Amino acid sequence: MVNLFDYMRGLTDILGGKLTPKAKRVLAGLTEEREYHYKLNVELKSNIINVSSSLPISLLPDTLFSFFESRVRALAYTVIVSYEWRGELKRLEKVAPIQEDPSRLLKSMLQVPMDKIEEVTIKTKKFEIQYNLKGYRETLTVKLPNPDLARSIFIEFLHLVFPYLHV
Repeated sequence: MVNLFDYMRGLTDILGGKLTPKAKRVLAGLTEEREYHYKLNVELKSNIINVSSSLPISLLPDTLFSFFESRVRALAYTVIVSYEWRGELKRLEKVAPIQEDPSRLLKSMLQVPMDKIEEVTIKTKKFEIQYNLKGYRETLTVKLPNPDLARSIFIEFLHLVFPYLHV
């Protein structure tokens, strides 16, 4: 799967005239005989940040989880996975301390192929990240405790994805 943030950083490095390792990987992918149509939508509604992408967002980019966790301190989190198994929708839930790696926890929880996963939610007492993996678009929803915090984190998030953007 493509890590959206590495991909966007690679693109912005290219646009900024830098040939970083991420930029080289993006360029290598663009020289293949394929055509890419890429759409990214990032929006803020009250205390909710929504991100939707036509490229796969890495299932649980640790950088994204740590980005939100470092701004909204939490002690523990719950991972909830909804998946389809033999025609039935199933759900797994596990609580872990904040120090535990979400990707490793998710892999230890699952005995089903990743392509069967429909939704992954990471909840803490202070924020919630939800990945919807159904259909052609992947969406990410982050619910924060209040609109002011959401706005400041949203602006930081835009700078993470688009480092040359002036907001």
